Amino acid sequence: MRFHSAILWLVLALTTSLTGCGKQEPKTPAPQTKSTPTASQQEPANEPVKRRKPAPQRTARQDSTTDEQASDPADPQDDKRPAPAVAHRRTYPVRQLDSEQLAKRGIKIVSAEPIRLVTDVDEDKYAPVLPIVKPLMKALEEYFGELPPPAEYGSTFHLTAFLMADRDNFAKTKLLPEGELFQFHGRQMGAEFWLNSQTLPYYQAHLFAHEATHAFMMHLPGANDDLPVWYLEGMAELFGTHERDADQTLQFGVMPTSPDQLRGWERIALVRRDIAARGLRSVTDIMSLKSDDYTTVEAYAWSWAFCRFLVSHPKYRERFQKLGRNLTEGEFGKRFVSTFEPELKTLNFEWKLFAAQLCYGFDIERSAIDFKQKSPLTDANSKLQVSASRGWQDTGIQVDAGTTYQIVSQGQVTLATTSKPWLSEANGISIQYANGQPLGRLIAGVRSDETTPEQMRAPVVEFPLSNSASFVPQVTGSLMLRVNDDWAKLADNSGEFVVQVSTE
Repeated sequence: MRFHSAILWLVLALTTSLTGCGKQEPKTPAPQTKSTPTASQQEPANEPVKRRKPAPQRTARQDSTTDEQASDPADPQDDKRPAPAVAHRRTYPVRQLDSEQLAKRGIKIVSAEPIRLVTDVDEDKYAPVLPIVKPLMKALEEYFGELPPPAEYGSTFHLTAFLMADRDNFAKTKLLPEGELFQFHGRQMGAEFWLNSQTLPYYQAHLFAHEATHAFMMHLPGANDDLPVWYLEGMAELFGTHERDADQTLQFGVMPTSPDQLRGWERIALVRRDIAARGLRSVTDIMSLKSDDYTTVEAYAWSWAFCRFLVSHPKYRERFQKLGRNLTEGEFGKRFVSTFEPELKTLNFEWKLFAAQLCYGFDIERSAIDFKQKSPLTDANSKLQVSASRGWQDTGIQVDAGTTYQIVSQGQVTLATTSKPWLSEANGISIQYANGQPLGRLIAGVRSDETTPEQMRAPVVEFPLSNSASFVPQVTGSLMLRVNDDWAKLADNSGEFVVQVSTE
């Protein structure tokens, strides 16, 4: 069976199993529960998280027609045309809160439309969270689309956030759902979400944005418990991850460029450590994650990384975004597979490359691979160019395991043109290193259909080259080449090597 067909059937089976068990009847209409632990060393990274499979939810109500869509009596064909369905925003009950009674227990209500914040923490801890609401809502609407009106007009989009220092106090005031165990750092149900107050300011804001993203997504038309957990948590982690520009403008859904502003986040470090301990996780592995897997932060880190990859990759991002903008079509997992089925093999390969080299500021766009049809080495394809401003480049040349290949490189490339430029030949610059090799060195690798133990931690076995060098591939596959540099610093490179490939 071909690779992508095997993945297709496996994922279809997993999608069915993930949506068919562990459901509970809701106590309030259509609750949606998500919880998030923290990776901070100050906040226990592996604190047990009580999670509950989201209860069955009805899809958004749909009206068959509107006044603008009413039939024109002059057109005899109108009564034969089906009226287009109208998507409506989902709605949830909004509880009434007595601010005076809450104030007696040290709980205040602060407005940050469309969110009201209910909290017992000091102002210096909750005030930094308020400015993130509007830019976060704007970022979510730009990605998922603006929330349409509800079926019952007049219902305002409204969320309630409970930021808690003394959780018992909230329980005594009936602000926590009855019967729920809240051993977590964040949880969302319908239009409400709860957060334990964090000691690290960034992680407090990250957690707030994470749960607010869950709540926003659960208002999208068609959002229900068929949505896979990796997607829900991955997108919440994606938009929870934010940085400030030089002018202090908040940006959400970013690829972090430095850990300096993200104390407590640690998702990149978690992926690296998990690879060292257990190996790379494939596309199928990510899509197989169940709710119970999210009792530790590793699952959140992998889900974030996978969504980060899909949102940024120039070949996949538009189709991935379209899936999230069309939730009313249902069966998200099956639609994901059918959308990417022709490319699951190359998608999985590029995903593993990204995960294996994951770093702050990773340039996903410049690391995207233009895959070529594999063919034997001939005089016609033996001479090629390797750009310094790209990641791995597929030559399309088939190399065979055990055969010795000679690679001769000519020319120079320029690295870091935005600062002090470095000029390098294929030997590399020995006074500057990246990925354990001299900066600018020519690197060879093989994209193989085979699965080896080495590929569990690195999908490509690298062969450092020079101006003139030979190498013997361990597996048969397509020859790939790149100019060595930090994966976050490809944009300031220029130039290319002219490479000649031959057999000895």
